[in-house]
Amino acid sequence: MGLQTRWAKWSGRRKVFVVGLAGVLFACFGCVILGVLLPKPDPTSTSPALAAATTSAPGPTRSETPTEAAVLTEIPAAIDTLSPTHTPAPTETPAPTDTPAPTDTPGPTGTPAPTATATNTLAPTATPPIEVQVGQLAEDILGESNRGVPRVSEIRAYELFEGPVRIEVRIALNDNLTVDMVRWGAYRDVLEVSEGLYKAGFTEHEFYFFGSLPLVDVYGNSSEETVLKASLSPDTLARINWEQVLIEDFPRIADSFDLHRALE
Repeated sequence: MGLQTRWAKWSGRRKVFVVGLAGVLFACFGCVILGVLLPKPDPTSTSPALAAATTSAPGPTRSETPTEAAVLTEIPAAIDTLSPTHTPAPTETPAPTDTPAPTDTPGPTGTPAPTATATNTLAPTATPPIEVQVGQLAEDILGESNRGVPRVSEIRAYELFEGPVRIEVRIALNDNLTVDMVRWGAYRDVLEVSEGLYKAGFTEHEFYFFGSLPLVDVYGNSSEETVLKASLSPDTLARINWEQVLIEDFPRIADSFDLHRALE
């Protein structure tokens, strides 16, 4: 079958398609031939007219629109937002403290005048009376009574016109099983008190002792009566050897001695 026969059998649409395709192919082939045959312009050379136009009338420069400026500004901010940053840990807020109330500022005071530097001096200690000293010593030596009465009932000290200071000591004697034991206890009390006072410094004093016991009279009444009287002078006190003296020798040692018949 020849080309004419085939062409006659095609439909009108197919014919149009074939003709259009052939036209397109011819046009492309012509463009290629023109591009090969025509000389290419030198890119470094510029026509005088174009150079003059470019020099004399510069074209308008492109200015950034507000939208572009905002976009350029937001891009670094977005980058900073995307990059991770270290958030510091929250710190504790200190509790509020009470504000101290303002105090009155003291006014200027006068400069005190210099005072003399005080020196610490010990105040003189008052010496207790002789009666107090002798009474305390005698009570410490004699101790408590077995009759429930104070052992030292009275102390007197007085100075005579001539001679040493006389000290009178009244002692409540202790009771005992027998008269001999009561008498021996009375001698011992007087000697022990005399020794204590002498060794305490009463070496220039004359001692008078009065010892008492409860006695019953003919009417049956009991009363505290003096049953012993004795005195010791400073000379006699100085002669006594307190470590070896015998208690039963006291009547012969004393300068004066008197004993109630109830103790004989």
